[in-house]
Amino acid sequence: ISFDEVHLMEGRGNFAWLDVSTSTYHRFERQIGNYSWSPGADVLAYDMLTYIPSGEERIMISDRMGDQEELFSSSVEEGSFAFYPRFSPNGAQLAYVVGFGSIDQVDNYQLMVQAVDSDEALKLLEGEQIETYSWSGDGSFLAAALGFYGSSDIVVIDVLNETSSVVAQGWNPVWQK
Repeated sequence: ISFDEVHLMEGRGNFAWLDVSTSTYHRFERQIGNYSWSPGADVLAYDMLTYIPSGEERIMISDRMGDQEELFSSSVEEGSFAFYPRFSPNGAQLAYVVGFGSIDQVDNYQLMVQAVDSDEALKLLEGEQIETYSWSGDGSFLAAALGFYGSSDIVVIDVLNETSSVVAQGWNPVWQK
């Protein structure tokens, strides 16, 4: 079980996790933003977006103890920020969102997918807002909410063919298993 240690209900606390099989408690001595465990739970992907973007947030990958941190989203341009990483079901790919623009005005967003063993990311979707997304159970598709809350489209993206189609209007798509 992983979580933020929140103190006095102010912002995010240090990242921590509990290994329920051994009842051992672990913590990083720092905050992280959004995160995703690999399917084997031995690798953690996370961003550093803990409040508002500074334009320097990137996706990092680390071992479960936080000792071997590496930059993952190395292709993200200066002045943009990467956030909201999610491992594919088999752990071979990582999806994340990149925001472009200033802190006060983000011009657009891109949903990226990158193989875990590669430095090159592939843009699958672009729009003025990409807020939520999820992987299909077999990792062949992503479903994303494209647009602003209340008027967003649900877009299904075929990851292998790099095609997408709008299937409905809505928010927070989740695949049924």
